[in-house]
Amino acid sequence: MYEATLEQLAYHTLKRHSLIDRAPSADAYSVIGNVCGLNAQGALNYNLSLWARVEGLDNSFIRDSIRGKTLLRSWFMRNTVHTMTTAQAFVARPALRGSLLQEWNRWTVRTGSKESPDSWNAHYKQVLAALEEGPLSLSELLDRYSPASDNPRRTLSRVVREMSLKGLVCNGEPRGPWYHDTEQTYADVKRWVPGMKEAEEPGAQEALMMSYLRGYGPARVQDYAYWAGSKVSAARKLLGRIESGLAAVEVPGHKGKLYVPVDTLSDLEHTEAVPVVRLLPKFDALVMGHRDKTRFMDESTRKRVFLPTAEVSATVLVDGRVEGVWTLKKDGDEWSLGVDPFKKLDEEHMNLLGKEIERMKEFTVFDIREVVSQV
Repeated sequence: MYEATLEQLAYHTLKRHSLIDRAPSADAYSVIGNVCGLNAQGALNYNLSLWARVEGLDNSFIRDSIRGKTLLRSWFMRNTVHTMTTAQAFVARPALRGSLLQEWNRWTVRTGSKESPDSWNAHYKQVLAALEEGPLSLSELLDRYSPASDNPRRTLSRVVREMSLKGLVCNGEPRGPWYHDTEQTYADVKRWVPGMKEAEEPGAQEALMMSYLRGYGPARVQDYAYWAGSKVSAARKLLGRIESGLAAVEVPGHKGKLYVPVDTLSDLEHTEAVPVVRLLPKFDALVMGHRDKTRFMDESTRKRVFLPTAEVSATVLVDGRVEGVWTLKKDGDEWSLGVDPFKKLDEEHMNLLGKEIERMKEFTVFDIREVVSQV
């Protein structure tokens, strides 16, 4: 059993996420693969998630990559929208399908949205027929097929989501500026990425868990279940199938065993603390990656990040800990950046924060007026 400190956990994960040293722009796809996809709730958020990890990134990269089919956007972990490399998406889909559909069917039947798990299957043929012309927005899709329902738009939206969970539909290219998806489009997966085949389910499940532990380990079984949106019991059985390739880690004050791929253990052993400041957007992959948040924040901080409204704040990461929150809002032609540290930053970290703000201005090409609160 290997023993590590909480600080080692944090810095090891930051290193895997390219949050200590940014990766070069040529490695942007590898970075997305390393974090197992970017949370895609809001275009500004997922673009800034990648910007925080990649040096010299162009703000058109994600949109161009979705258009070029090298990135794919759809519902994945926790039944939330993610942007993944297309190759990894075809592993994640079969790995997650069973657990996500089980919860989806439970919720839609319990709320009376549909009578049985298969009630909406009859809609699939009409939706796919409408998408033969190419990607369509929900409104355009509704013009071509309106399901019999008290609320056809809501029903069609949920049908499309269900088809996405089954791997029949994915997002097409979004409409609007790079920082704001004014309208989503949906595409027939087979037409959008012809020739791509899903991985076999048992092997896909093992591959996804191993990828997760490479990006987020050392981590507990409960962390994986939280991140993936599966039951802990299922995650524990899955862990048993790959445990021979893992090393167990204990951390004083941290409950339970944590696991990391054996071939990354040396990186953990040689992890060193360095001064670093990063501005992570709302719903960033790092913040959403573990059920137990103690490697990055204490309980009082967690309550300021995970809000009762189900929002997840944009965070200021200082030396491996969340030490503040921030907002970026558009006001006419100007953008207002408000940074609210939880503690007073010394001169070195204030300089690092200033450099991050300048990088953000260069990436977004926004006219940004920043206000850093004083503690």
